[in-house]
Amino acid sequence: MVRQLRRVLLVTTQSAYRTVLEIVGSLRKGYTVDVVASSAAVAQLTSCEELASELRARLGRCDYDLVIVPGLVRGSTKVIEEAIGCRVYKGSRYAGDIPILLELLEQGFEPVSYTHLTLPTSD
Repeated sequence: MVRQLRRVLLVTTQSAYRTVLEIVGSLRKGYTVDVVASSAAVAQLTSCEELASELRARLGRCDYDLVIVPGLVRGSTKVIEEAIGCRVYKGSRYAGDIPILLELLEQGFEPVSYTHLTLPTSD
């Protein structure tokens, strides 16, 4: 199933912003890819709850087909979806993988959230 995208928002961090802009600038897509830097210096130091609050204040309701947040943010993207009203996925760990991720999303790939992984315990 091919997904028709009109607008995609990539949320990144302060430290990765310029790199992500360069990568997005090199893409030749038939849709708009916007980039916004969160207030976080690095992804590992922020949570989905913090991003939800920040994006709600900056965007209000979402006018994107989907939003991609850094793969290393803590928590479930569900809170961001509820805050801004559109589909939110965690992206890759590395900005260089953004073109591959977008290609997969165009082809209908649905990322899986691993935020609730339960490890077996020994009794």
